[in-house]
Amino acid sequence: MLRHGRHARRRDPRRPRGHQDQHAAPGHLPGQGAGGARHRRRQADQAAAGARAHPGLRQEQLAHPVRRVADQAGRAAPHRDRLLLSGRRRRGHHRLRRGGRPRHRRRRRSVARRGLRAARRPRRGRDGRGRCAHGLRRRVRGGRPRRPAGRGPAAAEGPDPAAAHARHHPGARGHREAVRALRRPAVHVLNRPRRTTGPPEGEPVMTAPTLVPELVARQVALTPDRPAVAAAGSQLTYAELDARADALAHRLIAHGATPDRPVGVLLPRGAELVIALLAVWRAGAAYLPLDPGHPQARLAGLVEQTGVGLVVTDAAGHDLITAAGAKPVRADDPVPAPQVPAEAFARITAEPLGAAYVMHTSGSTGRPKGVVVDHAGLANRVRWAVRELGLTAADRVLQKTPVTFDAAGWEIFAPLIVGGTVVLAPAGAEREPAALLKAVADEGVTVLQVVPSVLHELIEVDGWERCAALRVLSCAGEPLHAEQVHKVLALAPGELAVWNTYGPTECSVDVTAHRFDPAQASGPVPIGRPIDGMRVLVLDADGRPADEGELFAGGPGVARGYLGRADLTAERFVPDPSGPAGARLYRTGDRVRTRPDDTLEYLGRIDRQVKINGVRIEPGEVEYALESHPAIGGAAVVAVTSPGGGAALAAYVRAATVPDGLRAYLGERLPGTHVPSVLTAVERFPTTANGKLDYARLPAPAFAARPAAPESAARATVAEVWRKLFKTDDIAPDADFYQLGGTSLQFTRLVNRLRKATGRDLALADLLDATTIADQARLLDASGESEEPTAPGPEAGDGPRPLPRT
Repeated sequence: MLRHGRHARRRDPRRPRGHQDQHAAPGHLPGQGAGGARHRRRQADQAAAGARAHPGLRQEQLAHPVRRVADQAGRAAPHRDRLLLSGRRRRGHHRLRRGGRPRHRRRRRSVARRGLRAARRPRRGRDGRGRCAHGLRRRVRGGRPRRPAGRGPAAAEGPDPAAAHARHHPGARGHREAVRALRRPAVHVLNRPRRTTGPPEGEPVMTAPTLVPELVARQVALTPDRPAVAAAGSQLTYAELDARADALAHRLIAHGATPDRPVGVLLPRGAELVIALLAVWRAGAAYLPLDPGHPQARLAGLVEQTGVGLVVTDAAGHDLITAAGAKPVRADDPVPAPQVPAEAFARITAEPLGAAYVMHTSGSTGRPKGVVVDHAGLANRVRWAVRELGLTAADRVLQKTPVTFDAAGWEIFAPLIVGGTVVLAPAGAEREPAALLKAVADEGVTVLQVVPSVLHELIEVDGWERCAALRVLSCAGEPLHAEQVHKVLALAPGELAVWNTYGPTECSVDVTAHRFDPAQASGPVPIGRPIDGMRVLVLDADGRPADEGELFAGGPGVARGYLGRADLTAERFVPDPSGPAGARLYRTGDRVRTRPDDTLEYLGRIDRQVKINGVRIEPGEVEYALESHPAIGGAAVVAVTSPGGGAALAAYVRAATVPDGLRAYLGERLPGTHVPSVLTAVERFPTTANGKLDYARLPAPAFAARPAAPESAARATVAEVWRKLFKTDDIAPDADFYQLGGTSLQFTRLVNRLRKATGRDLALADLLDATTIADQARLLDASGESEEPTAPGPEAGDGPRPLPRT
């Protein structure tokens, strides 16, 4: 894709005569083939001329040619067409020439003066546009030419004329990159966006050291002996973290890690995980997080889809990565790679526009989308957290979010750039509120991040009086309500600041934030105002500013786009009309409203995307997995309200009956969060007048429910807890927990209530396979309990119903 300038006066006479608009048009640049560099330059000339012949194309019209970048598997084919982003054409830049040098209208003129010669040098005018002017240079015998004092910009340090030319001629630099790309094999990396001449209003200029890898390295030098990572009674100092990350980065480079290419990380939560993420950056690459708890088929699909060649893993994941076609690199291998001498290793400095990580989100086509986030975006969010949350070396931040969610990034790296400590939560603590609160109390955690649905479960857990060190609670991922916050403030023993943040994965964790005001007694908590460096627009369906409409986000946090999905990138990342040339906005798909105090209130989605317990789910991905079953002729997935009042995922399948083992079939292909709570078989789907599926007319989900008399005291205890949890009396003893609309978070709530009702320390792992009242009652009877279970008493969480979740 070639971008070029065009005089706006041709289209709009009201524009200034010197004004130029930026236009994009497809340019055909063939891949490797016969012919030398001169032949390839001629092809690039022809592509540029063809681009100028199509000045009126809109960005969405470019979706079809851009699709040719990748094949069906999402990897670039070596002989497919390349679409490259060239620089903006400036005055005097007409065509491509050798090395991309511009041809200027004004010819170079020799000026014969004593000791002087005329030389062309770039200069910027007041309007920021690059233009050429003539300046005088004094000849110095035996040395380099020297400018007379007071004339022109200061000379750059070091003999690097190519770099100076590239700085002043970004268009020529883009052309040279296009020509050079014809000589090398295709790589599956998104085209880097070119930083414009100046940041938009409110966007900070990135100056070293501002990126996370540099800030961590600086902190290592300042506090080498302070604890950086704490887990399970052990700790890792900053010096130890630094040394082990360097050793792993050395081995990654020796195995072929290259800048701006993803490297997979398949590790459970532990010190090795933090080391691996930092090592990938020091090798110049971007990390691709993989969850060991996900189905193997899904993990192998992500490795193949992204085309990663290296994956940092342990012994448990070695065979899986090998079978997926990637090369495993053991994180716990202390032996340095023999190919590169240890003394020759040097860290690769991260660049603001270099890729930091690739995070996959649910995809509507059945294939997860890989979001490419650069270092500038992550650094902007992490540094905002340090400033606004007041993080210092005394803070201990609990890392409990799975690394496959972008929120884990600031949990890990925000404390590491100020000398604080990352406290790694025990395995599975994010799913068990009691274990989570115990970790907060035992480890003296000062900063905790949770989604509102988890916060709802934490309110019911005893032990808040031991969390005296907790001073900051950050909520994100779901709507937060003031009633929840007031309950937490009443339980917290000390002063607690509660933040509500909002942001999609495509915007480097968060876009807006709001500190809760205790004066708000009820209702949804606003998502606030943009964080530092970010900006938002609220537009109606016609693209005009409005008080209520779709939220668009811009700033350094906006990601590059979707890996291997140029068509979807063009659809969701649109030009920013208020920003500089090349700036983009991300269409969030979220509907918001501007409140009288200029804060934003979240209203919901404008499409079918749903959130269940804070997890973003595209129904299309679940439908794709359902339709792959041979006994199913079609599928529809929607979010519904469960009998317990929470949000649940319901699936409708076109079949005579729900196939046996369908839930297990989905569990092998989808994360547990994506498996529907209720499955319903239908003969045919209702349709609209134009033949499309009518989701509004789907029948009510077939939640399992029928009354049955309990047969034992244990069953009576379990049945009573279930009835209070689901707010219904019609529950059969053989009704499956998930078929009733239960979620994983509700299951942990069920376990906590059973513990209170029986007075016993029941293990969550023992109950995971017992998902009916009868099974759980048999589990209690088989435990050899001598006394009958006590009658369930009043519980703290049985007052208000759970809040609806989106």
